[in-house]
Amino acid sequence: MNFVPNIIGYHANDKEKCKNFVGKSIYIFSEDTYWLGYGMYFWDTFSNAVYWKTEKFRKHQYIDCVWIVKANILVEDILDLTDTEIVTQFEELWNNYSNMKEIEIAEQNEIPIGKKIDMMFDFYELKYKVIKCCGNYHRITDSSIFSNTKKCRIIQKSKVIYSVRNKDAVKNQVFIEEYMR
Repeated sequence: MNFVPNIIGYHANDKEKCKNFVGKSIYIFSEDTYWLGYGMYFWDTFSNAVYWKTEKFRKHQYIDCVWIVKANILVEDILDLTDTEIVTQFEELWNNYSNMKEIEIAEQNEIPIGKKIDMMFDFYELKYKVIKCCGNYHRITDSSIFSNTKKCRIIQKSKVIYSVRNKDAVKNQVFIEEYMR
């Protein structure tokens, strides 16, 4: 038996899109430029998907029903942007790319990270199926139970996000919960 490392990922979206994802394996790829670029986005906890359910309703008045689905995300081919060494290597790739393309520093600073990631995936023909990062959600309030620790700090604002760029990295998708506006 061949075991593949995986995590459970949660996704929140319009009911019809999620129905097609669960029933017909039609993936909900985003062209996001501000997070991890192209991919279908998953979170590592149900409550993070509930947060995005609220965001879907807030940002899209036409959405009346949001589903939360879960799936196994296969993470053997992962670009892990929570790993300092990997980030350092990825930064070197970006520096090489921007030098070759003669992108000025000021212009580089204006390019959203998701666009940078997509540019490097295309140019270097990177084959990672999944990208992982931690995002800082400014709308989340940290719990007071953790507020007076001296040496470490536990925060809720940091959320683990997975962008699946390849359909082969998602298995066993199922419906979890439905929310009406």
